[in-house]
Amino acid sequence: MTNSLASLAIPLAETNAFTGLLLSIIRIAQLLLLVYVLIDLARNFMRDVPSPVVQVHTALAAVWEPVLRPIRNALPAMGGIDFSPLIILLGLSFIGAAIA
Repeated sequence: MTNSLASLAIPLAETNAFTGLLLSIIRIAQLLLLVYVLIDLARNFMRDVPSPVVQVHTALAAVWEPVLRPIRNALPAMGGIDFSPLIILLGLSFIGAAIA
């Protein structure tokens, strides 16, 4: 009887570790999206943006623009306000809540 209980404990521990890993990846993705949006906002309002900031923005744009573009195309025009990052953040939050 103890052997069967011990064999059940290992998959549960792996599932919790895998769930924790997925939640961490989701939170990192949310953080990177927020950084991308904030840098994009700063670039719109600043004249001289430091080169490292531009490089970070370019790298994050390579990751996020392919994800954001289809959502932007599906949304109606909202007076120049881009709600696509908000939709992605909400989607990631819902996925994280469903996993947890």
